[in-house]
Amino acid sequence: MPMLKITAFPRLHITLIAMGQNAYRINGGIGFSISDPKLEIEISPSIRFSLTDLRDTKLTDNEIIKIEYSIDRTIKALSFRHNIHVKIGKGELLSHVGLGAGTIIKLACIEGLFLINDFKDYSTTQIIDFSGRGGTSGIGVRTYFSGGYAFDVGRKNDGNTLSPSGSLEHKVNQSLLINQGEMPNWKIGLCIPRNLYGFSNTTENSFFKRTANLSNKAIKEILYECSLGVLPSIIEKDIDVFSKSIKKIQKLKWKTAERKVHETTISDAELILYDCGASAIGMSSMGPTLFFVGEDLEKTITLAKQQLNEKFLIFETSTNNRGRIINVL
Repeated sequence: MPMLKITAFPRLHITLIAMGQNAYRINGGIGFSISDPKLEIEISPSIRFSLTDLRDTKLTDNEIIKIEYSIDRTIKALSFRHNIHVKIGKGELLSHVGLGAGTIIKLACIEGLFLINDFKDYSTTQIIDFSGRGGTSGIGVRTYFSGGYAFDVGRKNDGNTLSPSGSLEHKVNQSLLINQGEMPNWKIGLCIPRNLYGFSNTTENSFFKRTANLSNKAIKEILYECSLGVLPSIIEKDIDVFSKSIKKIQKLKWKTAERKVHETTISDAELILYDCGASAIGMSSMGPTLFFVGEDLEKTITLAKQQLNEKFLIFETSTNNRGRIINVL
């Protein structure tokens, strides 16, 4: 029975879109895959489910329980013979920093389960459905398989409360994909606080209850930047328009609320990054990771490290157009 290693890539989530109760649709978003920091996950056959997380910031007990639930649900639905042991390798892609690690781990576990049970004739839709992920944002569940960018318009407004993906597992339909494709070959800077992590599921739920009440006017402003700013700038490889749109999104109502949670930590870092030459800075998902672009990114990073290296991990990555890599060990 083989052991598998799945190497997967993070995603930057630029913004959610329809975060209000009176729109035709809810959720939706735009984002893209980047090359680093990678996540390596080893999966081997086992009598019962178990998970070892070697990272400095580990999955919570509740998150592991949710993974086990999805695994058990899949085994029963498809009459699989084998369960799995999962080992998450030590690396820089931590959970709860806004880079989509939770979605990556869930998808890799389900896909690994399929392969361990020699079920090879599967679709990406099956993996996504059994994972239960993608209920709020469909970016990470799509970039996991193909890299590149994705733009979706969420799902029909069913009148239910808007919630983060972790609270919607196995409860809602997938988002409607509008466009997906390859990213231009752009260099991207990352700035990750060393001792500050993003929201837990409980905190995310509380944030959504307080904040997911945008007016249709506010939603239209976000949609304008996504559909007429970010998306065409990616397709036309126009980093100037991309930069302008990223900057404007940071000032719109939803992203402003997300950023406010981390304001005391990221605001000074952002000012320094701009002083060092960044042309645009965004916060990925609910943070606290910042991403940035600039004319001379190497110089910007070198200068920023001189002032921020003690509290922030700052490095260069690039856009990624490759999906997860599966190796048999």
